[in-house]
Amino acid sequence: MAITAAQIEANGYVLALTISGTNSTASGVNYDSDYPLTPSVTPKLTLTSTHAGFDLSGGVAVANSARARSFIATKLMRVALPPTNAGVLQPKLPNETVASAGSFVVRIALSDWIYATDNAVTLTALAGWRTGEAAAGPIAVTNNSTVACPAPISRWGDVPYLLKRGTFDVEVLVFGFSPNGNQPVAAVKYLVTDGTTVKTYWSTALSTSTQYGDGLRCHRVTVDPSVATALTAGILRIDRVVYPFIGSAWTTDPAGTQSMSTMSTDAFKGAAQAPFAVT
Repeated sequence: MAITAAQIEANGYVLALTISGTNSTASGVNYDSDYPLTPSVTPKLTLTSTHAGFDLSGGVAVANSARARSFIATKLMRVALPPTNAGVLQPKLPNETVASAGSFVVRIALSDWIYATDNAVTLTALAGWRTGEAAAGPIAVTNNSTVACPAPISRWGDVPYLLKRGTFDVEVLVFGFSPNGNQPVAAVKYLVTDGTTVKTYWSTALSTSTQYGDGLRCHRVTVDPSVATALTAGILRIDRVVYPFIGSAWTTDPAGTQSMSTMSTDAFKGAAQAPFAVT
């Protein structure tokens, strides 16, 4: 027996393997015994891919067109149990389907979504991933996923249009779908403008808010309007650009203009892409 083909299904989290030979005859509560994947010990089926994203270098986010990702095959999937009379238990059957004479397809759940934009998906199998199977790989995996890579979620951590004198903090609460350790995203860039001058600040790690005593974990920068080219007193527009480890950057200013013409109301909008404003 051998793996003759591998593909990611459209849902992005199922690995479908075509295997030469005869499908399993195991059934009942021990149907997993033919597939000792041991994901929490030594994973026997692992996948890698590359995806565009961002790295942190020199205190700023830099684009990486082929950031490495890794996945683990976690659990053999089973066929859906048909409805039965109350109290009648049906056997658990492995999700194996005959593909053609002498081969079958088995479906296995993954530890994370593989996105439609993942490239170079590769499978490595250790010996014994299925009873009697030898080690195999690297095996090229066809990526049929239709799942879009999600953008990071972020919100301003303060109320807009507060009166500020001197230096002040700007805080953003951020959640990322592909964190690296304890960091949800690679970095957050802040663009502060009075309509003429633009100041740029970077936050490259989570910190703890000191404004209200709630210990909010956030990305925070301290803005000093008077340093170098001073900002003119009045309404200041602040936009954020969030750089995830995996995926595209997300900004509150998709037009890239930092328009001041409607700032009297823009920061009160409920949309996530509302800029922040101070006076």
